Amino acid sequence: AAHIASMSGDGAGLAAALLTGNRSYLSEEDEETLRASGLAHLLAISGLHMGLAAGVFYFGIFRMLALFPVIALRIPLQKVAGIGSLVAITAYLLFSGASVATQRAYIMVMSVLVYSLFDRPLLSFQALAIAMMSVLLLAPWSVLTPGFQMSFAATGALLAGYRNFDKDKTARQGVIHKSVLPFLDGLVRTSWIAGLATMPFALYHFGRAAPLGFFANILIMPIITLICVPIAAI
Repeated sequence: AAHIASMSGDGAGLAAALLTGNRSYLSEEDEETLRASGLAHLLAISGLHMGLAAGVFYFGIFRMLALFPVIALRIPLQKVAGIGSLVAITAYLLFSGASVATQRAYIMVMSVLVYSLFDRPLLSFQALAIAMMSVLLLAPWSVLTPGFQMSFAATGALLAGYRNFDKDKTARQGVIHKSVLPFLDGLVRTSWIAGLATMPFALYHFGRAAPLGFFANILIMPIITLICVPIAAI
């Protein structure tokens, strides 16, 4: 809390940096503060941003075309929306600078969209494998970079951690059991799994770790998920 409170930048600059992944909105001091707090991962355009962009464009195109019966009754709107979403996230990738983490997220989302165009399901680990092979083919040297190692380690660990996650709580009644508790469970689970998966690489490459990053993420991620992401979508 002291680290975040000491940030010299204004709130608008921090919000812009978190939503766009553009570090130019922040001073070097503020970047160091985020790293010390274990929140530097928020500056990377990865699955959160790419999934948001794909979802907004997919449902936006689908809903707009559904307003016209002449179009909706003659063409498969899901496929048109999928193609439009592919074009949108490709432009997003190019404008974002295409870091390794962004490439990984883009290829995973793209794989899901392409498979859906052919009415084929795609497992999460299959999408991760496709992303890893694609990134290695494009830039084999990236396997030695902390961005590659930490991005794929965190994603793989999260997929494994959620593989047997029981989300079927429909038998329980009430908003707390159906919404609040699963959200808190997912928040805690995600924070400690991703933190443990990336900690060895942080120690190796940077010689340090953020032991309180787990608590920082628990405090910050609800703000990102419930406030920043919906505002960005709007």
